[in-house]
Amino acid sequence: MTTKQTSWARGAALRGLVALPLVAGLVTAGWLLADRSPEPAPAPPPVVREAVSGPSVLEVSAPVKAQEPGQGASGQGGKSPLQQWADQLAGPLDIPADALIGYANGELALRGEDPSCHLSWVTLAGVGSAASNHGRDGANPLGLTAAQAKKYGANAPVAAGRALCAGGTDLG
Repeated sequence: MTTKQTSWARGAALRGLVALPLVAGLVTAGWLLADRSPEPAPAPPPVVREAVSGPSVLEVSAPVKAQEPGQGASGQGGKSPLQQWADQLAGPLDIPADALIGYANGELALRGEDPSCHLSWVTLAGVGSAASNHGRDGANPLGLTAAQAKKYGANAPVAAGRALCAGGTDLG
């Protein structure tokens, strides 16, 4: 080897000996810093809720007995309590009042037919929203097939409730 090659080899070896501990130090520092994440705050204790067999959302905010707008009219402008409830919620929920009345009647009908199902008008509203944007899309309002409509009845919310509760399903 020539002198020039020897000095270059020594220089490369020295640079390697200097670079190796620097790289190892940087890797170790990065590992230590990445490992020191703040401890997560302890999770709050779980809220234990007692099983409620009482009123659904419908009972709290809507009349218990479903009435068509012309029946048993009282209150504001001859509207039934159910119609008043639907008119009040239609805007904030972006659900047509007629659809809300249908969903409420579906819950009330199923509450009488199959109380163990615990069907809520909110569940029917969710199905109605997904199936047809509450009947606005012109499709079947609750996505029932012709066979389901024939089996469970022509009233779409009640038929959808019966289909959802079929086989002993508990939606509560």
